[in-house]
Amino acid sequence: MRLIFKDEALKRLKRIGAADSNKVQRKIEYLKEYPLAGKQLHGVYEGKYSLRAGPLRIIYTCTPDTQTIKILTIDYRGDVYKG
Repeated sequence: MRLIFKDEALKRLKRIGAADSNKVQRKIEYLKEYPLAGKQLHGVYEGKYSLRAGPLRIIYTCTPDTQTIKILTIDYRGDVYKG
C-alpha cells in the first residue's frame, strides 16, 4: 500500500511528543499491512477510518483499487473529531 499524508497530518505529527510519535509510526506501518484495521466512521466522517495509537487517533481513507492510504489527520482523541 502507498501512503499519502495531508499537510495537516504531517504538521500534527511533528507536534506530538516522542513517545506518542513512536506509537503513531508503528501504527502507520501496521496500516500498510492491514489497511482496514481501523474503525469505520459514520456521520460527517462517513467513508473514513480511525485507528488508535495510544491516546491519539489516526484518521485516514483507504482506496483498495489504487492501493492507497491517505492519512488525513492525527490528533488526541478529545480533539480529533472537533470540526
